[in-house]
Amino acid sequence: MSELTKHLDGFKTISLKEMNNVKLMDRTDTKFVFNKSLLLKILPSLKNDYKILKVNGNRFSKYNSIYFDTNDFMFYKSHHNGRTNRVKIRFREYLDSALCFLEIKKKNPKGKTVKNRMIVKKANRKLSKSNYSFINKYLSDSLDLNYCHENYFNRITLVNQIIKERLTIDFDFAFKRHPKKINNEYNNIIIAELKQEKLNRNSFFYKVMRENRLRKTGMSKYCFATSSIFPSLKYNRFKSNFSILEKNNN
Repeated sequence: MSELTKHLDGFKTISLKEMNNVKLMDRTDTKFVFNKSLLLKILPSLKNDYKILKVNGNRFSKYNSIYFDTNDFMFYKSHHNGRTNRVKIRFREYLDSALCFLEIKKKNPKGKTVKNRMIVKKANRKLSKSNYSFINKYLSDSLDLNYCHENYFNRITLVNQIIKERLTIDFDFAFKRHPKKINNEYNNIIIAELKQEKLNRNSFFYKVMRENRLRKTGMSKYCFATSSIFPSLKYNRFKSNFSILEKNNN
């Protein structure tokens, strides 16, 4: 961690308030998965193009997410079956800024990610009436949603200094289903995600990924955790992405 902190200290910083210009609630996402050793190698090359989000003196933040699905795992199966319209519903806690949101994350047929969210006092493993009222505004059907699992990770957020682009770098990923203790930890992988208004392969980070012969992947932390916790679910479509994750965790 000390080596990582040393690299992060070299970045110019940006505040949460300044981040308002790059919320990108309607965006294109591009993910890459690789080993933590590569992150330490490439971070110095990113300093001239990106600023780093700093919250309460910290250059990386702790995130907790609680996910919901139907009894028959409709959201998971939509993703697994390749449906272009798919949904994730979660509480997300931003621990360092003491913020918590109920979020509805949709992927549309054009490959765009659209996120709607409402601020809440705290995350729960059960949805309230007001939570359902918000959710039903954005879903075509009223669904009975249940607690699925929760995940934890640390996140570095970089903001491009020229173009409208954010880069999130997630590490120390772990997940569990309450009340079990966390026993699924992936401390050596990095899940990096470019968030852009539309896909821009001229992004400096995209070029860095190509130089290191890394291809984008459809890796979903939610789907990986779900299939791991509920092994009876089909996961054929995800095998290649999951094997990338397992390989890079060594």
